[in-house]
Amino acid sequence: MERSRLLKSRRLLAIPMVLVMLAAAACGSAVETPTAVPIDAAALIQQAIAAQPQGASPEDVAKAVRETLAQQPAGVTVSEVASAISSAMADSPGVTEAAVARAIASALSAKPGVTEAQVAAAIANELSARPGVTAAQVADAISGALSDSPGVTQAQVQDAIKAALAQVVVATDAPSEPKAGGIDLGGTLVYPTNEGIISFDIHWTGTYNAVQPIGSTYNSLLTYDQINPGVILPELANSWKVDSAGTTYTFDLRDDVTYHRGSPFACGDAKASLDKMTNRKVSGLAGALAPYESSACLDEGTLTVTLKQRMAAFLTAMAGARFVIQPKSVADAVVASEDPRSGFEKQEAFLDGTGPFKFKSHIQGIHFEAERNANYWKPDRPYLDGYKVITFPDLTTMSAAFRARQLSTTGLAQHLEPSVAKQIIALFPGDAKLITAPRNAWHNIMINHNKKPWDDVRVRKAVWLVIDQWETIDTAIEGWGTPGAFLGPHLVFALPEKERNTYPFFKRDMAPRIAEAKALMAEAGFPDGFKDEILVRFGISYQKAALTAQQDLKQIGIDVEVSTIDTATIVSLRNSGEFTMMAMPSSTPFDDPDGYWARFQCDNSSNYVGYCNTEFDTLFKQQSGELDLKKRIDLTHKIERILLTDLPDHRPYYWWQATLHWDNVQSWEMKLADWTYNHDRLESTWCKEGKCR
Repeated sequence: MERSRLLKSRRLLAIPMVLVMLAAAACGSAVETPTAVPIDAAALIQQAIAAQPQGASPEDVAKAVRETLAQQPAGVTVSEVASAISSAMADSPGVTEAAVARAIASALSAKPGVTEAQVAAAIANELSARPGVTAAQVADAISGALSDSPGVTQAQVQDAIKAALAQVVVATDAPSEPKAGGIDLGGTLVYPTNEGIISFDIHWTGTYNAVQPIGSTYNSLLTYDQINPGVILPELANSWKVDSAGTTYTFDLRDDVTYHRGSPFACGDAKASLDKMTNRKVSGLAGALAPYESSACLDEGTLTVTLKQRMAAFLTAMAGARFVIQPKSVADAVVASEDPRSGFEKQEAFLDGTGPFKFKSHIQGIHFEAERNANYWKPDRPYLDGYKVITFPDLTTMSAAFRARQLSTTGLAQHLEPSVAKQIIALFPGDAKLITAPRNAWHNIMINHNKKPWDDVRVRKAVWLVIDQWETIDTAIEGWGTPGAFLGPHLVFALPEKERNTYPFFKRDMAPRIAEAKALMAEAGFPDGFKDEILVRFGISYQKAALTAQQDLKQIGIDVEVSTIDTATIVSLRNSGEFTMMAMPSSTPFDDPDGYWARFQCDNSSNYVGYCNTEFDTLFKQQSGELDLKKRIDLTHKIERILLTDLPDHRPYYWWQATLHWDNVQSWEMKLADWTYNHDRLESTWCKEGKCR
């Protein structure tokens, strides 16, 4: 196949987001949703504790917490933060914020020896707890989380937290609240992307180049609450219920929704869309929804979905930005063609959604523009007149356009570098706003197991050993990333950092890693290495990471040629298996182990690397259907250990998402790991006085 080649804060650092999954057996419900930490509240607790001298009493710490709350600037009220801290106590009469603070302080002073990650995870867990928990349970839970690391002093704990904060570009003010007089209407939000749209069909192409501009023209059955992460809200479905077996979902659908072209939304559209999403011939989502069996319409307003087996993350998936509902006529036409690249997916007629914005214009490689849907079924939304996405292949030009106020925001996905962010904030203090957060995406070096010598785990392990993750993070993304295994390290399901770091490829000292890699190469029959090619998706950070890998691999004799390729071509090569090594970003369609791992199942349609391990497949299905959080975590840890042995692909780092926006832009918040793809369809965003730049 011919290939076209191109030349080659103050916000808290990622307190790991704790997912709280509740199986409400009393209600016969299998609904479980992730709950993330109120970041500002956690930062305030950290601030109060870290400021105390060693040996401070719980009463002193509690007083410091109260005083810290009282000193917060406008935009973060005492009541809001206090509510976040004491939410777990809301239904326990007589338990105050001070009691919670004393419990936390007592647990810290009783177990003065932990890593920064353990402290952060413990505090995060308690902040995200459900109402009805007692003060003693709070103290016990934190104490238990800190119990495995004796011998570390309180001062070291404080230093670790401070060190974590120092790694982040200092972000600016907290997100602005709507002014007292109400929300201003009007204005056009303008933001950049680095490549044109390869297809309007975001069931088939999950890249941000398509999902960002197109997603706001659609709705899904469900959606995520952008203000309270982890809460799943109804969208095209009014409500839903699940049977006791956890395999049949019934959705009550809205009857007041109209497509942009005038036809009413009905059950047949939802059924056809689900059938299309799960058709591996035309959808990139089919692998993530492998448990799907069928859908049926009981009537025009009632949809039933049957799964082959339980899927704990099914509702989470249905709220994802890519799982949008299309008209039956559009979905059926694509399925009938059996070709996701027939040409229909690039036509204006394809874009008929129910979302807050509707198609206005598109010039390939130049811009995509949408305008307000005046007949949107949410009568008060959206607030903007529209939005425009402009293509900037060059990051220098992109940042220059933002400085010149030609753009409202910049940095969605990976198009913002920390050094540039610092410069812009210094130039426009108080006006340019920076927000950062973990992201469910990683730099992925896919290794084709169907091509020799990559079928040999010793060669794959040598690659993991010799590529320096820390250097790659510094070089490719200037520190805005985190090493990780095969799950986003921000997830509670991920292997604990302490255990993960026992694996040799996470050690900082490269000398023994390189020596072991050379020995493995010799054992595999390649003492002098070999030549190969690594295909790289167009994008400055991808190219930087690939060039870093190229230099590292030379140390064990693997001489790779780096070839940079446009997104459409590299996706086609990936799907057809026409590669040996391929470097491109990967992300999950929803932030859950199923989203990260479905691609590794032996017969999964998204298994592009050819990995197959029946033990993994068995455990994957078990964790996918497990509704008990603790049991599911145990299973995910077992799976991570298998993957860290088999090493099906290579993951130098997980990204941080970051964006700059002008102070005019309001309700521009980043509380979801997949916010890059699902930024509330822009329906809540508004601009002061209708001016977005």
